[in-house]
Amino acid sequence: MTETLKTLEEIRKVNASFPFSEPARKWKEQGKKIVGWICINVPEEIIHAAGMLPYRITGGDEEITLDRANEYLFSGSTCSYSRTILELQLRGEYGFLDCIAAATPCEGVIRLAEVGTHYHNIPILPLLDIPRKINERAYDYYHGEVVGLKKNLEQFFGITITDAALANSIAVYNKTRVILRKLYDMMKKDTPPLSGAEMMEILNAAVRMPREDYNILLENLLKEIETTGRALPAQPRLMISGAVLNTSSFIKGVESLGVNIVADDLCNGSRYWWEQVEAGEPVRALARRHLLAQCPCPRTNPQHMRSEWLMETAREMRLDGIIALTMRNCAPYILNLPMWKTKLEDQGTPVLDLDIEYGGGFSGQVRTRIEAFVEMLSLEVEI
Repeated sequence: MTETLKTLEEIRKVNASFPFSEPARKWKEQGKKIVGWICINVPEEIIHAAGMLPYRITGGDEEITLDRANEYLFSGSTCSYSRTILELQLRGEYGFLDCIAAATPCEGVIRLAEVGTHYHNIPILPLLDIPRKINERAYDYYHGEVVGLKKNLEQFFGITITDAALANSIAVYNKTRVILRKLYDMMKKDTPPLSGAEMMEILNAAVRMPREDYNILLENLLKEIETTGRALPAQPRLMISGAVLNTSSFIKGVESLGVNIVADDLCNGSRYWWEQVEAGEPVRALARRHLLAQCPCPRTNPQHMRSEWLMETAREMRLDGIIALTMRNCAPYILNLPMWKTKLEDQGTPVLDLDIEYGGGFSGQVRTRIEAFVEMLSLEVEI
């Protein structure tokens, strides 16, 4: 039984006004500040504790031309994610931001920040440097970077971010993680209550509105699902893996072929909310969660940690297959894919490797290859 969920309609309204969402517009009209952020290693809680709205800078749900961005970032070596963000900035679409806080996940984002500093008028704070190793020495270094982010925000806006404010913000964001975990656990059912496209819409809204209001929406959504007993048909169960994907229309296209996307491995998906911030001194606790506790990024070592997480997720979610979206010129994912693909296939989970562009549509060769993959899975399920 597939009931229409009123809360999903509210969430769609948030995303419909991308990039200057209606909640962000109302926030700005009250004279409050909005800080754009890039990379999940930037702890949103610090921005939230400053009394500002953290707003994730991404592309929207439609493919756009990148003519202006291509003049500044070479398309032959820079990913379409970085070029999409620059294109939107050059068009003035992110003009409502008061500044940008970004990290150093890859050369593409570093180059984006360098070019952006010169060619658009949104101030960019010093980049938060992310270690490529996951160990205690790396944590000590990263903790210093998080302390630096806090100080940079304080100096830029002339404010003080207290430990009490940080503790409150951590509690607010941990509440989000708890509720999203409940939704994720519901996706383990043979007949999940939400489609993968709907989950993407839910997660897109998370970073485009005040977090307290978002938590209320999530709670209402849970109640609606429980009240209506909403359930989608049982179909082959897939995961979408990749760097970042904001186009729910792409996932909807995949699901139209007769599958359920019940899990993801995206930095704006599961890896964004997966682990909570544990108790302790706020800044240290944030640094520990964002480096050591969240799902491993393809850029980090040791690599086996990521492979093990994917293998465990495949077993837990009873996946029939994985669609790995490798964004062109995204070196971390291109290099990382062979390290886990074989292990997943040896475990009995087929992997379809697709070379795509960020924001690209569901058509042509991409659709044809996914159709063939789904047909293969359906035959295996029948057997």
